[in-house]
Amino acid sequence: MNKEQAQLLLQNSHYGLLADLCKSGPKRNIKLKVDDLLCAADTRHACAIIVANRPEISFGLTLFGLYDSFVEAMPGEPVEGDEKSAQSYIECAERFATQLIAAIEPKDAKALASRKTREFATHFSAKLIHSSAKGSSFAANKPTALPHLSARSLAASSINIPLDQKKNDSQGVYQRLVKIMSEDPMVVQAGIPSAILNAIQEGIAEGIEHARLNEDSSVDHRLKQILVPSGDSYIALSPMGSAGISVVVGDAAETLYQQWRTFHEAKPSTPQAQPQTEKEAAPVLFKPNKLKFEIGGANPRNATIHWTHQAFQRPLYFNVPMRRKAVSTAYHFVYRGHWKPSIDSNLIKGFFAQLASMESSAALHDSVSMKAVEVLATGQLAQIARSSYTQAKAFSAALEQGLIEVDGVEEEINKDLLNRLRPKANDIPALDLFLVNGNFGQEFMSALADTITSILNRAALRLNSGFPMSTVERERTTAAILKTLSAPIQ
Repeated sequence: MNKEQAQLLLQNSHYGLLADLCKSGPKRNIKLKVDDLLCAADTRHACAIIVANRPEISFGLTLFGLYDSFVEAMPGEPVEGDEKSAQSYIECAERFATQLIAAIEPKDAKALASRKTREFATHFSAKLIHSSAKGSSFAANKPTALPHLSARSLAASSINIPLDQKKNDSQGVYQRLVKIMSEDPMVVQAGIPSAILNAIQEGIAEGIEHARLNEDSSVDHRLKQILVPSGDSYIALSPMGSAGISVVVGDAAETLYQQWRTFHEAKPSTPQAQPQTEKEAAPVLFKPNKLKFEIGGANPRNATIHWTHQAFQRPLYFNVPMRRKAVSTAYHFVYRGHWKPSIDSNLIKGFFAQLASMESSAALHDSVSMKAVEVLATGQLAQIARSSYTQAKAFSAALEQGLIEVDGVEEEINKDLLNRLRPKANDIPALDLFLVNGNFGQEFMSALADTITSILNRAALRLNSGFPMSTVERERTTAAILKTLSAPIQ
């Protein structure tokens, strides 16, 4: 069949309908190309090639190398007519493909799965670091009870880590083994007998065990290396990525978010409509930031077999833990003191915008006006006060649980330590003492309110062309902060 004949065949409404029903791809949007039909001897042969493109049929044919046998022996062709005749032809093709697959011996299926798994399967691959890297891959070892997120700890919790690939399998056999291992719905639709599926699972397990015993010893020169001290020398480490762990974490994050979303969508709109039975605990919202991430260059499959998964298309993004900053903050506090809360710049700008609008109001101009204090206590200042209070309690808790090294000895952070280490021991701010002692009473709130007002007054120098807050503004601000802070304490 030449190219012109193939084009005419696909343009024919009869055969074109069959091609539309047999699109491939994850979204079933990949139609057979004209070039794929050039090897067809006649229309019967062409129809067999078209129907073999259907995912439910191609899965088993590709897995067991039965494609040529199928297209050469598939009987008949659809009777020209409507969609019903095309569907009838597809059902006939599915039965014929199932017959071919059923003739496979389970021992042969096991051997195939074991061989392909040994050749392609891995849990950790350097290709996630450099998609053209060669070698440098290995399978996860036996399960472990260590409390870390790893392939071994997940395996100990009976969580299967999806396999990745050492290299790209152009025949597509290994990709289908991965789908079988992950219990993809397509496996059921392909109609593979259970005896053969069980044999394949055994072969995959055998192949993984072999992979554990035969790790790659070479390291591709294109990989980044980290030098780690080891005695008088160094050990060069190359970080390896695990696409399977990324898939597990990505799926877990999506499940948590969907649980939260389902709960709130099903929640009655009014309190009166809620049932009188015990209230169901609301799931915690877990929706971290995600990034758009391009991997693999021209052919993303080179980097990982899971490149279409949302864990790679939109990976989770977390802020770097600020542990070292917390340590440096503790040292600075012990030796120099004067703890201050961190206030968002947008909140500060919003506070001064509100302050400016109040100045233009004659009703709020009186310095002793309780109304002015109430207005401030309901604006941005309330957020500043609550955030500062939360930061103070968290910092106090960290001080209570933490130790600091002084002259090679770890010591608790308390008032005696501050008196001993600070240059001016008698000039320790009251707020610092409250934080060390864990005292959050009225005196603490007054000290915190003064500190926040002082921070805002210094900010006014930057935002108001060098002019500080007026005495009236500072008094109102301190009073509004105290009014806000008193609410959670009462």
